[in-house]
Amino acid sequence: MSFWHSNRILLVRVGSRAYGLETPQSDEDLRAVCVPPLELLLGLETCAHHHEEEGDEETLALTKFTRLALEGAPNVVEQLFVDPADVLLTTPWGERLRAAGPGFLSRRLGERLLGFARANWKRLEKHRRWRADQAPPQVSPADFGAEPGPQGEPRFPDDAARAAYRAAHKRWREFDDWRSRRNPRRLALEERFGFDTKSAMHACRLLKQCEELVTEGALVVRRPDAAWLRSIRAGELSYEGLLAWSEERQEQLPAALARSELPARASVDGHALVAELQADFHGVELTRP
Repeated sequence: MSFWHSNRILLVRVGSRAYGLETPQSDEDLRAVCVPPLELLLGLETCAHHHEEEGDEETLALTKFTRLALEGAPNVVEQLFVDPADVLLTTPWGERLRAAGPGFLSRRLGERLLGFARANWKRLEKHRRWRADQAPPQVSPADFGAEPGPQGEPRFPDDAARAAYRAAHKRWREFDDWRSRRNPRRLALEERFGFDTKSAMHACRLLKQCEELVTEGALVVRRPDAAWLRSIRAGELSYEGLLAWSEERQEQLPAALARSELPARASVDGHALVAELQADFHGVELTRP
C-alpha cells in the first residue's frame, strides 16, 4: 500500500452523489487528503497529488489541498463541508482540517462560484448556437487575404487580418473539438431537450451556493433544493426561463458579495494549519522562532 493510502487523513464523497443529485448512472467520485512521509516533506522531492488508475479517486497532499482552498477553489473547499454521511474516512487530523473549514469561506470563494456559473452558461449558449446550425465555418488564411510566403507560411496584408483569422480559426477549432468530444449522455440530453440540462442544473447549483454563501455565510453541499435542481436536469423547465433566472442573479450577486461580511480572502492561517497538522501527524515538535 502506498503512502497515498496509508497516510490519508480524510476521504470524502464529492460530485453529484454528495450534492444529492445523483442518478443510477452517476459515478462515485472520491477525494482524499494525505500527509506525505516525513522524508518527502524534508527532502528535495515533492509530491502534490495522486490519481487512482481505476475509478475516480484523487488524493491531494495536505499542502496542495490547503493552497487551493486558500485560493477559493470551490471543489476543494466543499470537501470540508460535505454531509457526514459522505465522510468515508477521517482521522483526528482530518477532523481538525474540517473544523478549520469556516476559515476558508470568503468573497473570493463566492467570486469563483459565480465565475464557474457564468462560464457554464456561456458554454450552454455557445452549444445551443452550434446546434441551431449556426456553427462557425472552417476558415483558411486565404479567406483573410493572406498569400503564401517564401516558406509556405501565410503572409497577411496587415495585423488586423491576421488577428481576425486567428479569432475565426479559434472559434471553428472550439466547435470541432466540441463536436468530436461530445459525451454520449450529454448528447442525448441535448437531442431530447435542446440543451445540456445537466450542465444547466450545475450552473444553477453554483449560483444558489454563491447566494447562500452571501446570505448565510455557509457553503451548502448537500442540496436542500435538490428537487428543483433535479427538475432542471429532467428538462421540466425551459431554457429561456432558467437563463432569465440566472442572468438576474449574475447581475445581483457581485454587489451582494461586495456588501457581505465575508472576508475578502480566507481568514485561516494556512501556513500554521499545515505545519501543525503535519508535525503532529509525524510526532515532531514544532519550535517557534
